[in-house]
Amino acid sequence: MRMTGDNLEFISQINRDGKGVTDMTGVDVKYLDGEFFEINPLSLTEKTFIASAFNSYVVKKKEIDKQV
Repeated sequence: MRMTGDNLEFISQINRDGKGVTDMTGVDVKYLDGEFFEINPLSLTEKTFIASAFNSYVVKKKEIDKQV
């Protein structure tokens, strides 16, 4: 599945050597809004995904409030 960055909540960036992650809490990621990412599931119970483009990130899909 492909999604743009503006539909994702970025939790952490996966280090390029694969040995850890960098927390992205409070980091402005507006520059990633128009970027397309390939999305693969990480944890179904936590609803987290791996988003890959030039870099890879741990993300959640943004929830859209549905009002009836």
